[in-house]
This record gives sequence, C-alpha cells and structure tokens, in this order.
Amino acid sequence: VPVITTNTGGIPSVIKDDANGKMFNVNLDVKKCAGYIGNIFSDFEKYEEFSIKAFAEYNKELNWKVSIAKTIKYLEEILDN
Repeated sequence: VPVITTNTGGIPSVIKDDANGKMFNVNLDVKKCAGYIGNIFSDFEKYEEFSIKAFAEYNKELNWKVSIAKTIKYLEEILDN
C-alpha cells in the first residue's frame, strides 16, 4: 500500500515522494491530501506502481531481518574497536 505521511522526523529518508508514497507538509491542506488519495485509488496503474515500490522498499530496508542484521553489524564494529 502506498504511504501517505507528513515530512517529519526520519520519514523523508524512507518515503520517496511520488514514488512509493506521498509526503505532505505538517500543516497540510486536508482537501489536497484527500484529492491526492482519491486520485491514487482511482488510477489502478499508479496505485499498483506505488504499491510495488513501497513493498520493495520494505523488503530492502524496512523489516526486522534487515534491522537486526544492521544492528549486529554495528555492534560488531563497536566491539572490534
């Protein structure tokens, strides 16, 4: 599912605007956001494209297996120093 979010914290490092989701400013215009969501859901090809990219990002970076592997790597580097 494509992600709809605001551009705060670490979110911009994960969501690629108009690729795997959409980031709005914190003070977003609710009507603009709703219109964007409506357009995505009414355009199946665009929805499918965003969904595939969002799932690919999850598989690459945003799951427990990857997080644990990165944590182990960092801890090993700390212990080696």
